[in-house]
Amino acid sequence: ILSFGESNKADINPKSFPLNLKIPGSFNVLNAEAAAGVGRALNIEDKIIKKALNDFKGLTGRMEEIDNDLGINVIVDFATTPNAFKNVLSTLKKKTKGNLIILFGSASERDSSKRKAIGNIAARYADIIILTDDDPRFEDRNKIMEEIAEGYYEIRGKNDKDLYKIIGRQEAIEMAFK
Repeated sequence: ILSFGESNKADINPKSFPLNLKIPGSFNVLNAEAAAGVGRALNIEDKIIKKALNDFKGLTGRMEEIDNDLGINVIVDFATTPNAFKNVLSTLKKKTKGNLIILFGSASERDSSKRKAIGNIAARYADIIILTDDDPRFEDRNKIMEEIAEGYYEIRGKNDKDLYKIIGRQEAIEMAFK
């Protein structure tokens, strides 16, 4: 039950309020339930709420599937916090048959304290990790990738046979497809 003040409660129970979402992930189910609760708090009819949520195809860059003729699933997600990164990777790991290969980096001059955490999360969920530069600005690209790798090393040790560090986004993408 989602509460919105003393007198305004919204019961968004999956049994009494079924949804058929087109977007994957338990985190998206929670987001949809929250949106439904807000809709109810605003006195929007249930049928309108359900239609809007069931028709929603997601946002560009968030669990976005890229069509291809290679017989593989390619997903783009611009998760920027450790929590978002964990939610995305745990969802993808559950859905992946075979190896989960991830390619990511960390923009420079941003919250560098999260780099080790995302490296740690990547090591827990991905089979193969490709680190690359992501808008390095004035910070050393190798330093950024090494800060991420520190989190990987905590989980898998210095044996980094499944960790690749590739400068240049295009080269990293080519490696991922190989």
